[in-house]
Amino acid sequence: MSRRFAPCAALIPTALAGLLSWHAPVATGQPIALAEKHQRVAQLVPQVAGDWGLVLGADETVEKAMNEVRSARRTLAIEPAIFKCGSWFRTIVLLKDKNTALLYLSRARRFSRYKPYVVDMRSWCPSKQLVPTKG
Repeated sequence: MSRRFAPCAALIPTALAGLLSWHAPVATGQPIALAEKHQRVAQLVPQVAGDWGLVLGADETVEKAMNEVRSARRTLAIEPAIFKCGSWFRTIVLLKDKNTALLYLSRARRFSRYKPYVVDMRSWCPSKQLVPTKG
């Protein structure tokens, strides 16, 4: 495989696994009404494609959790979310099934400073709140 296509090859398993559903806004060059702009920004928030999560980290601040997000994007080529559970911010990759979560768990253990683990999102932390991530 040529070097030019190598970065794409790392993303193909992620896309096929259906980890997250993203709706990218279409660039038209036309002015956008404020309500439409907010709707497009809301569409960039990851949509849960499954009921399983891979917990990559637990941090006391959103800024520290964002470091985990950037690391997961770079190392695992997947898009994690941040959930507030109690007083902790958990960096979690949402996955479609337990087998996919276990596959990524073995990969995540290679880079994480925290010991990652798999959770059933339907029962894990009933008071969880999704925290919007920027950048």
